Amino acid sequence: LKKIKRFEIYQRFLGYASSQEAEKEELLSPEDKVILDSAATRKIIGYLASQLNKVVSLNSHLELDLGVDSLGRVELGSGLESILSIEIPQELIDSVLTVKELIIQIERLSRASAALVVSPEQKTWNQILNQKPPDELLDKIKLNYGLLDKLLTLIFKALFEGFFRVFYSLRVSGRRNIPPSGPYIFCPNHASFYDGFILLSSVPFKCAINLFFIGHAKIFQRPLIKWAVKVARLISIDPVDHLSESLQASRFVLGKNKVICIFPEGARSIAGYVEEFKKGVGILAKELNIPLLPVYIKGSEFAWPRTRKFPRIHPLRIIFGKPVLWHDLGSDYEGIVEGLRKEIIKLKNQSDSKKR
Repeated sequence: LKKIKRFEIYQRFLGYASSQEAEKEELLSPEDKVILDSAATRKIIGYLASQLNKVVSLNSHLELDLGVDSLGRVELGSGLESILSIEIPQELIDSVLTVKELIIQIERLSRASAALVVSPEQKTWNQILNQKPPDELLDKIKLNYGLLDKLLTLIFKALFEGFFRVFYSLRVSGRRNIPPSGPYIFCPNHASFYDGFILLSSVPFKCAINLFFIGHAKIFQRPLIKWAVKVARLISIDPVDHLSESLQASRFVLGKNKVICIFPEGARSIAGYVEEFKKGVGILAKELNIPLLPVYIKGSEFAWPRTRKFPRIHPLRIIFGKPVLWHDLGSDYEGIVEGLRKEIIKLKNQSDSKKR
């Protein structure tokens, strides 16, 4: 979704007219006809059609038909607040699946006395990031480390490093490219459950003690990992319901000169292919002016692919690229993450050429 200032009136009515044509092809219920006649519907469908450059109907699925992902839902909520002049809870935006559900929920909200009038300006990502994360999330983040924390980090790091070097012949390249202190963001490819452990075992101890991992809440709720969330400096994200809060927590940690690791693909890829990147890391890099450090992990897709229940032995290699600033990658969020993806693919090609 683009910024609201690009939202042109003629596009709004063009998009709405297109959506009406689409609706004619469907059997409209009396309820649908009432919904289409409302002023809120015209604004919402017009906004979606304008920003997404797609024909929008009541039955359009936000993700499957219109391509609105988790970050897009945050931007959608901010944009609709600005054109409707009401405060819309992010939970409402995250809970609906179709355009019709979105309109019905917003109509109910606007009729409720609790609906608050807000500024007609759309919130920027900078404003969203600078909001304080919920106390419940901050309570899970440990910034000050005692002797026991350092000792545990040293022990686990040594165990993982020994494990991967002995059984997987792990080789580390480009370690000199790792800055001595934060803030910066590690951005590795992601093909295996092993990847986070491989990176932890490969960085210097000074980096490891200040390193936070950003990962899916479902992964961090597993019994073998849940107990270590605070000790191991894991920040869980919920890409459906609490994505903006997760980005705020990342901003909070980076603001304390710490280091975070984000897997930009958002999930483990299949067969080691570097998938398209989510733009969350691009938002953090640009709005906070934080360096990104591309990382390529080779062989983990064979050692423990997402298609296998148990790992197997296969040589591993990790390559750390040089830190890059966002403006060297692209001008907007999408351009930044695409430039970052190209940097990681360069490291992959470098690894493949050395093999030959």
